[in-house]
Amino acid sequence: EKMAKRMLCLLAAGALHGVPGAQGVWMTKNNEPESLDAFHAPVFNYHVLGMFDSGTNLMNAVGLANYQKIDESFYKCGHHEWNGEARCLWKHMPPMDESDLGFRTVIDNHIATLKKLNHSVVMMVRNPISHLASWKKAPYQLHSCARNKKWDVILETSCDMDKPPRWPDDMVFPTFKAPGLVEVWNSYVRSYVDIAKAHENAMVMRYEDLVLEPEKSMKIFADFAGVEIPEIFSAFAGAAKNHGQSLDSEAAVDKIKNHLYLEESEGADEDADPISDHLKAICAAIDWSVLDDIPKISHDVPSYDSDCTSQ
Repeated sequence: EKMAKRMLCLLAAGALHGVPGAQGVWMTKNNEPESLDAFHAPVFNYHVLGMFDSGTNLMNAVGLANYQKIDESFYKCGHHEWNGEARCLWKHMPPMDESDLGFRTVIDNHIATLKKLNHSVVMMVRNPISHLASWKKAPYQLHSCARNKKWDVILETSCDMDKPPRWPDDMVFPTFKAPGLVEVWNSYVRSYVDIAKAHENAMVMRYEDLVLEPEKSMKIFADFAGVEIPEIFSAFAGAAKNHGQSLDSEAAVDKIKNHLYLEESEGADEDADPISDHLKAICAAIDWSVLDDIPKISHDVPSYDSDCTSQ
């Protein structure tokens, strides 16, 4: 009983502060590391893939609050580690096989290797309208697709994915045909669905499921991977990252349930350009065929096409 209470206090402190430490370790209020191993947390070696702002950090934060990760050799990936043989797997790596850049082969080879190590892979996806709105605010390596552009321009042009800092100069990233930003979502999600079909240790998960029902989402992923669930589950309440205008759990739930992303915009009121003003063109460009192959965990998640069918 004393151990259980201690674990609850530790995990609660980590969740409230929203600051994960090293893998399998939470930092307490005094910034002192406390290992989950002392509380017999299950071991779960999993790896997260996903486009920018798709919930990859949240997935890791929830995992860190409940599990130990022992083998990090494939999980940690600094940009400088790319050497042509892909010793690491960047979580945002383009998964498209049509790009002829070799990235899909790298991902397939890594997932196959992880299977031999009994590691699992989860690929995060997000409501396309919400996701596109978030990229317009914080485009990461999609500057040429969205930075300082109005939606009517975004929807008329192709764009390039920028090479991340410190990657080799001769590394070329994909070009997405018009409407470029929408095609980024189409290409990534379509490829993740294909990867899940090709590898029995890889699955797709919706960001919204993890936000609204984190315990149920992690249980389904753990069952998929053949891993036990912790006796005490700790949800992650804080912001999962300190960049990209990240939200805490309460704000994220509100945004999902009330579709608050529809009216988000940049600049002053007279310059506002919310995505809601462009839904007809955006909805027509989204590849809705992928929805049938994306698992649905929470009944409270609005349908991904609900913003379009209401038009």
